[in-house]
Amino acid sequence: MPSTGFAIAAQNLALEAELATVYHALTEANMQAVVLKGFPLLRRLGLPISERPLADNDLLVRRADVRRADALLRALGYTDGSKRNLDTALIVDYQHRMKRVLPNGHAALVEIHWRAFAPRLYDLPNDLEWSHVERMAAGGVQFEVLDRSLTLLHTAAHFVQHGLGEVRILSTLGAAWTKWGKEAGGAAFAMARSNGMLPTLEYALFSAAALGFTASAPAPRSRRARALIRLLPPARLLERRAHPDYLREFLALALISPARAVPIVVQTVVPPLSAAREFADADDAWSLLRCYFGRPVRVTGRWLDYREQLRRARRRAR
Repeated sequence: MPSTGFAIAAQNLALEAELATVYHALTEANMQAVVLKGFPLLRRLGLPISERPLADNDLLVRRADVRRADALLRALGYTDGSKRNLDTALIVDYQHRMKRVLPNGHAALVEIHWRAFAPRLYDLPNDLEWSHVERMAAGGVQFEVLDRSLTLLHTAAHFVQHGLGEVRILSTLGAAWTKWGKEAGGAAFAMARSNGMLPTLEYALFSAAALGFTASAPAPRSRRARALIRLLPPARLLERRAHPDYLREFLALALISPARAVPIVVQTVVPPLSAAREFADADDAWSLLRCYFGRPVRVTGRWLDYREQLRRARRRAR
């Protein structure tokens, strides 16, 4: 429809205005905040704001400020945006989602982060994010954002954190590499090597180039990146996925250290019973238990089906 682009732009502009309001409130309360991804990144890369609807605003604050940030957002009309409350999130997660309804009827979502990278995947120094910050102006507001080298690494990690399932993240990574690769690529690769993230950056950049989102990218050298390219060629990233896609999530773990990957696999296949309500879309006890005990069977079935698909693809290639 002709009006679709205008509707998306209007929705996104309302969410961007909400970001300015929240960011201003945090900084006025003497909290340092860094905007992750989202509108500032689109502005920095010169990408159209009407390209797709954006779902939320992601803000990084220091862990010591998380409860103050939560209270401030509640004063602005936000409430918990997920089943997990802040107390639980501070123990088991690195982010907390909040929401409020805008005057236009759309929901504004904010994710308060106290780490930019998922700690269960990557073992990074606590101060890495805060030592790679720069300022930018957008819409009359001065935002703090991750610098260009860390933005490249963060975008690649974001693709892995989403289980290799969001190709749109690769399009953003490709645009960032095209614009900043010569200037910031060396520092991004140096950080990746020193923090065990080289396979993540190499696979994501190789896939972005293979799918046409950037003209070229360095050839992968790490064994884990090359192995995943064989198991999951970039062209397969465009295929329709199951939801949830346990298989793709498991394949993403090939890019991180085995010491972190193995516990994640175990916890995904057989999570604590107390976590059943978080992954099962049900309320009654029987449905929750059925979802819980059927989870390993579903995961195994999808893996076997994928292996059969892979065999067929290899036979056709011969």
